Amino acid sequence: MVTAAAEATSSDSWLIYLLFIAAGFLVGGAWAAWQQRIIWLTVVTAVVAAIVAGVALTWLIGEVA
Repeated sequence: MVTAAAEATSSDSWLIYLLFIAAGFLVGGAWAAWQQRIIWLTVVTAVVAAIVAGVALTWLIGEVA
């Protein structure tokens, strides 16, 4: 039973990687917007990146625990 539960949760680990990749792209977008001095887009992408990274970290901690 323990191995079946571990296999079920390990198949979802690709989504955690995808969330971290998305957060990285969003941080890159925030940096690009900052360099172009588009403040509202910088704020929006930075906030969304923080939310996505927080979700990914929370999910990762939940899988480890």
